[in-house]
Amino acid sequence: MTWGPFEIVGPDLAEGVRRLKSKPGPNLVVLGSSTLLTPLLEEGLVDELVVSVFPVLLGTGKRLFAKGIAQAFEFIATHTTSTRSCPQQVQAHWQAEDQLNMSGILGA
Repeated sequence: MTWGPFEIVGPDLAEGVRRLKSKPGPNLVVLGSSTLLTPLLEEGLVDELVVSVFPVLLGTGKRLFAKGIAQAFEFIATHTTSTRSCPQQVQAHWQAEDQLNMSGILGA
């Protein structure tokens, strides 16, 4: 498997993500990193959240969202799927409120 193209964000995560978001290209995606997600939410850099839940009993787990995150999101939809490897998966989808009119979800 090859990776690329890629760009190093640099020591300032928020500034690096702002720089990447300002460039044309595909969406930026964070997969499975609550450590990375929290500062992006705190800086208001998340436009959309799709959270997949795989119901497994393993204890208390790790908090996905830090307390005090102020960015506002509008709930869009849920979707459930079932496969042989994962008998039940739930996806919940939210859109950042400041992105709703731009994406046409609420209408302009």
